Amino acid sequence: MRIIGIAFDNAIEASQQLEALGGQRRVEAMYYQEGGDFEFMIRNRIGGPVADSDQLAQAGYTTKEEHAGLGLANVKEIVSQHDEQMLLDYGPEDGWFNFSLTLLPENVEEEI
Repeated sequence: MRIIGIAFDNAIEASQQLEALGGQRRVEAMYYQEGGDFEFMIRNRIGGPVADSDQLAQAGYTTKEEHAGLGLANVKEIVSQHDEQMLLDYGPEDGWFNFSLTLLPENVEEEI
């Protein structure tokens, strides 16, 4: 839930910035579940170049005023602790910033 919350916060805040610059904001989100796998995707319009994925995930990097720049860094930390159960992909493409998270519960060992 924390990762999904961060993704929504980032998309909404980026859209508000875009609108303040005269752009048209738009956020699209979906989730899908099949065979135990759960996929969440969200994307938002962007108005210009975006830093590369590695820079975006560095703690302290932010494009927003009065923000600590910890959102994507926290996401990467959470995913790294569960790397066999989670797949993460994000970055800009064709005027959109795309964020995708897939949970793979079949890779989770059953606890006794």
